[in-house]
Amino acid sequence: MKRKRKVYLILLIVTALCYFILPEITGNYHIATRTFGIIPFTFFVLFILSSDKED
Repeated sequence: MKRKRKVYLILLIVTALCYFILPEITGNYHIATRTFGIIPFTFFVLFILSSDKED
């Protein structure tokens, strides 16, 4: 797995965990918290679109 792809995967996991866990901890469910879900989705798209081939 290429380095860039690994970074996208790690960022995806970290931001997704933050997206699902932080509202539970803080009890804060307003629209700003929900729009934070765009960030893990972006890393997911980058991970899917990144090439696994070595250059």
